[in-house]
Amino acid sequence: RPPGASGGMELPEDLVERIAETCVRAGGLKEWCRSWRGTCRRFSSLRWFAEVARGGVPLDVVPSDRCPTVQLGVSRARSATEDAVARAAATRRALSRIAGRSDDDDDDDEGGDALGTGPTVLVTPGVHRENVRLTRTCALIGWGSRGSAVIEGSGWEPALAFAGLGMSERGTGDTMGWSIGDTGERSVACNLSIRSRNRAQAFAVSVVNGAPKFVRCDLRGGLLVLGWKTSPAALACVVRDGRGSGVKVTDHGEVRLEGCVVERCGTHGLLLERGGRAVLAGRTVVRDNDAEAVLHTPDTRGVALEGEGVDLGPPAIVRVGVRKYDSDDEEGDSGHVSVVVRPNVRRLRVGAETLEHLHGRAPDYAWLKRGGFVFDGGDEDYDEEETGSDYDDEDDDEGVSAVCLALRSEPREPKPPENRTARRL
Repeated sequence: RPPGASGGMELPEDLVERIAETCVRAGGLKEWCRSWRGTCRRFSSLRWFAEVARGGVPLDVVPSDRCPTVQLGVSRARSATEDAVARAAATRRALSRIAGRSDDDDDDDEGGDALGTGPTVLVTPGVHRENVRLTRTCALIGWGSRGSAVIEGSGWEPALAFAGLGMSERGTGDTMGWSIGDTGERSVACNLSIRSRNRAQAFAVSVVNGAPKFVRCDLRGGLLVLGWKTSPAALACVVRDGRGSGVKVTDHGEVRLEGCVVERCGTHGLLLERGGRAVLAGRTVVRDNDAEAVLHTPDTRGVALEGEGVDLGPPAIVRVGVRKYDSDDEEGDSGHVSVVVRPNVRRLRVGAETLEHLHGRAPDYAWLKRGGFVFDGGDEDYDEEETGSDYDDEDDDEGVSAVCLALRSEPREPKPPENRTARRL
């Protein structure tokens, strides 16, 4: 109680410490950071937390002498002692019974490992230039304000990959004395900024196995999800500035976005193909992308919406383009304006999905047009560069292969190159 304050009851120091220990054992790292770390100096150190919640096993901090890189931190991170894990579980059950809740009602957005008893890596503020693979289940947590801990990948690998490539402790299996077990399927990434230095790399994060969780992470680049049993979840995350799609789900994978923002990506906000599934919940917003908010192939069911807070932007996108100048037009006629209106959520027709989501809108079609082929019903004078599109509403050749187009077309003499700069001036 502050000096001179009146009223109230001052609790004994040992009782306050017992309350703090009970709360931290039950709530783990999240409860300690949110409530007790700023209460007094006695509870503020990582050493105190390790003694109370982890049985004396310290948290691994990157960079440090033991873990100079994030990848080494993932490999060397240690779990709490078995007694500490059992004590934490018993404390949570006891508090749940007191509160009249079942064990299944615990609100743990970060997952079990973020409680601080599993392998936990604290990434300090700064730019960590490396490509990280999660080869075991652990909690990868940015230690600082949001956006201060950055993982920046290089080359053509994603900055953070959940690839299912690890192995468990030595056992009696058929793999040279090793038993394949935990390979990072239940990992957690929290409070991290993840990006690729190579701006031609479309995806900053790749998930090909397991059900990892992303909590309050910022991705500068796309999120790639693929695989039958792959089902990551993202809570309060931001995905922006991807070269291609913001979130791509393929090969029967599934993703859940809750309270997330997907914006300013080079093509679609969400791309679902080959049985991919997506669930949007909370106040998830998909906005300001160069193409539709959602594009999905005929073999998918599209996006499932939970709640009324999901915002996919306006119901339609409008593109305005200019057709090439025709020499037969009267002098002074600068061409024809074309307006294309498309829904913001689009389902590709059967047979047109083979190239649309892989290489853009019919690249072979655009290449053959430049080579001088004539297309029945097509518009050979449509200015692809000025409109940003190589299709129009009436004749959509998206996804058609070069072979099919060649069979439908007759070659002609190629047009001489024109001075585009002079024409535009």
